[in-house]
Amino acid sequence: MGGYIGATAVGLTTTAADVQGDITSTDTTQEVILKNTTETDADGSRGGKITFKGEQTGGEESTLAQIQGSHDGTADDEKGDLIFKTNDGSDGASPTEAVRIDSGQTFLVGKTEDGFANAGHALFGGGDVYHIKDGDTALYLKRLSSNGDIAEFHVDSTQVGTIGASANDLTIFTPQSGHNGLRFHADGILPTDHTGAIIDNDAGLGISSHRFKNLYLSSGIDIDNGSIATASDNYVYSYSGGSSGQVRSGIKLEGSTNTLEFYTNQNERMRVSSSGNLLIGTDDSIIYNHNSTSDSGLVLVKDGYYSAARKNGPTAFLNRQASDGSIVDFYRDGSLKGTISITSSAVAYNTSSDYRLKENVTDISDGITRVKQLAPKRFNFIADADTTVDGFLAHEAQTVVPEAVTGIHDGVEVWKEHEELPDGVSVGDNKLDDDGNTIPDYQGIDQAKLVPLLTAALQEAIAKIETLETKVAALEGA
Repeated sequence: MGGYIGATAVGLTTTAADVQGDITSTDTTQEVILKNTTETDADGSRGGKITFKGEQTGGEESTLAQIQGSHDGTADDEKGDLIFKTNDGSDGASPTEAVRIDSGQTFLVGKTEDGFANAGHALFGGGDVYHIKDGDTALYLKRLSSNGDIAEFHVDSTQVGTIGASANDLTIFTPQSGHNGLRFHADGILPTDHTGAIIDNDAGLGISSHRFKNLYLSSGIDIDNGSIATASDNYVYSYSGGSSGQVRSGIKLEGSTNTLEFYTNQNERMRVSSSGNLLIGTDDSIIYNHNSTSDSGLVLVKDGYYSAARKNGPTAFLNRQASDGSIVDFYRDGSLKGTISITSSAVAYNTSSDYRLKENVTDISDGITRVKQLAPKRFNFIADADTTVDGFLAHEAQTVVPEAVTGIHDGVEVWKEHEELPDGVSVGDNKLDDDGNTIPDYQGIDQAKLVPLLTAALQEAIAKIETLETKVAALEGA
């Protein structure tokens, strides 16, 4: 190699000492060769470096940067890295690696090897790019002074999308047919109900086919298929045309009541109340409201019971297919207590009565005496003034056959543990109607439970009749 040191022309070969002074190549190859004669295959070996130094104002010598070539890997091969190092002001004579081009022609910034384990940047020779960072922003793009594209995407020579930026929007744009892809809006320059994100196939703000309005859930999601509505609460809902604000089908989280509502055909069909009850066909957790006959629907209460109401027709429809047997089972603490069974021609209402369930069994010996204490009546119910029936007053029958009657005499309704308690009300307090009056808790009677007593009385009467018949026959035969 030919060259110059200072102003003197020389042919230069150095083995042990660093080269100082200017080097200018003058032969036809115009190259500077740094050769490391150490025979080794270690990673980073066979290295040569160019160090850039300078003197500070106080005369101190500082190392500013380095360019280094070294072996890449540990094999007996020719792979090499080219490494660029810079001094951040605290590296002394050993600058820190900033950029590396490895033997695979991967361009690495802030990394010493490719892969995803460590933070940094990598540009692969095949065109792949990735950036990994722990902590702050991983990618920063800035467009100066004007709105427009900040990134473009191409397949072959065809542009398939862009990311556009303005003072108020970030738009992922698909140019086909002039349609937007995804727009994030900041401060309401779009309609005030679009303060989140729009997935829109209309370049303008008119009718769209599919729109996610307020994409982040603090404001809701609107899958819009016809018109733009005014945002109120949190919702996921859709339109098929029609007036603004009409939820044709979807889900709504009602902020004022903390209920989750489900809509079809512009009508609420089901909701989950703030207390966790499921309401179908009604928005009232108490569909058996004493002051209204208009409520209908089904309520599944989170504590394990349900209530149903219907204006006309059966409230429940039960169908046992193909065979006879139980259609409803009744349990108490996991133990079967009764059933409703069905055959092809009849229904039976069954309560547990097996002898193995009973003890202290005795005959009824005072049937007639107790039956005489019963006070059958004729009356009509207030709700059906035109119909007179035979029956009992529950509290009167209760004194004779208490197991036939439920409830207490002159009882009133009280709040129970499973019910939603109004403010200021505790379990056990009396329920009040709209006028502040207590609500009667009416007694009921199971007249079938009078049958054993009536049977005992009838048997006693039969026995007396038979005795009298025997005496009469004896007198007639005398």
